[in-house]
Amino acid sequence: MQDCYERYRITDYEDPSDAILHSVISRINYKVVLHRHTYYEIFLIYSGRLLHEVNNKVIEIPSNTIIFIRPDDFHQYRQLGEENCGLVRLWVSTQIMEDLLRFLGNSSGVKRLLEDKLPPIASIQQTEMQSFVKRFEAVFSLHQEEESRRVATLKQLLIELVFHFIGIMNPVQGENLPPWLTELCRQISLKDNFVLGLERLFDLSPVSREHLSRSFKKYLGTTPTQYINRLRLNYAANQLANTNRKIVDICYDSGFGNLSYFYQSFKSAYGVTPKEYRFQKLTPVDLGHS
Repeated sequence: MQDCYERYRITDYEDPSDAILHSVISRINYKVVLHRHTYYEIFLIYSGRLLHEVNNKVIEIPSNTIIFIRPDDFHQYRQLGEENCGLVRLWVSTQIMEDLLRFLGNSSGVKRLLEDKLPPIASIQQTEMQSFVKRFEAVFSLHQEEESRRVATLKQLLIELVFHFIGIMNPVQGENLPPWLTELCRQISLKDNFVLGLERLFDLSPVSREHLSRSFKKYLGTTPTQYINRLRLNYAANQLANTNRKIVDICYDSGFGNLSYFYQSFKSAYGVTPKEYRFQKLTPVDLGHS
């Protein structure tokens, strides 16, 4: 079976100049043949149902589901029932994905994301799926001269989607994350939330501040403050690399209230100042120590 697949590249779909990050929205009423990729793929099923055959397993996938496909996965799929299956597919080069995963550190969640036998699957609320689809649709409406904005937006969407998977696959010391903590990590990974900082995290949390701090240390190996700063810094780094916005605007938009502290935190994490990072177009580094 594994010898009879097609191998797809991003450039099979797009011009080679666009071969780092791309997405499409489509409805399928046909069977996609068995294949592998040279890239990573995240697809979001926003309507209908899908019969997904992957790595010799057959799985029925409902709507409001996201799936993380690795280059070594071989799969095929077709719709189930009469309703056409609505998909958003995000294609990510190995370089971009590896940069992101290196930034997230060597947690067991990242390791499982890459090494589990079956591709990770996560369910999300219908309202959140609708929000994702609208944001992808907005990307498609951008003009050609807005390429840097398109890439920056897709990277932000990629980060949020990957956090869904990390949140459900990140056991520490042999223990699974409690469902409430998985959901909390998902919520705080959204820009509208992490820019508001600790108070927003505490508002979203169903447990006390003391319980929350202990749980972050136990399950995630970090503090709530460090976790939020990691999200903010990653957002800032992507803005620096992919937009021409002023550094001071990026600082405050990322949730930092003090420009000096932003510079200090950024240099501590990346080893260079924000200006130097933008100039050199450095890739993200592992912030697991922060």
